[in-house]
Amino acid sequence: MPVRSPLTQTVETRFKRGNLIHKLLEILPEFEREKRAAIAAKMLGGYKELSAEEREQITAEVFAVMDAPEFAEIFSPGSRAEISLAGSAKGLPKNLYLNAQIDRISVTDTKVFIVDYKSNRPPPKTQEGVADMYWGQMAAYRELAREIYPGREIVCALLWTDGPRLMILDDTRLDTALTQIAALPT
Repeated sequence: MPVRSPLTQTVETRFKRGNLIHKLLEILPEFEREKRAAIAAKMLGGYKELSAEEREQITAEVFAVMDAPEFAEIFSPGSRAEISLAGSAKGLPKNLYLNAQIDRISVTDTKVFIVDYKSNRPPPKTQEGVADMYWGQMAAYRELAREIYPGREIVCALLWTDGPRLMILDDTRLDTALTQIAALPT
C-alpha cells in the first residue's frame, strides 16, 4: 500500500473546506434567509469527517460574508451562481474569445457585480499580492460584462474562501491588466 504523507490530510481538508464554502455561497442565497442555517447544517452534516467545530466554523465564515451589509447586493435575491459568460468585447484583442464560468453575478439597475471564488491559502492580504493571472481574468470578464450591460458600473471582486474574505478589485489596476491582455500576441 502506498504511504501517505502526514500533510496529505491537511491538503485534502483544505481543498474540501474551500469547495464546501464555495458550494454554500453558491446555493444558500437561493433560499429565504431564515432557512439558510438549517440548509447549511444539513449539507455539512453529510461530511462525517468534519468535526462539529469545523462545521460551525465554516458556517460562521460563510454567513459573515453573506450577511455583511457592504456585500448585500452581491448575495441579494436575484443574484446568480455559476453563470456562463462567452463572447468577445471591443476592449479585448480581436482574436480573443472568452468562454468562462462566473462564480457569482448580481445585476442591479446601476451595477453589475462579478465575483470569482479563489481558494489560495494563505490568500493575499492586499491587492498587491493578487496574481497577475487573476487580474487578467477579471479584466477580461469586466470587458465582456460592459458589452452585455452597457451604462452600468461593473464591479469585480475575488472571494478568498480561506477566511472567507471578499476583495473588491481596483478599477485602475484592472485597466492595467487589460492593457497587458491587449499586448499579448494573437
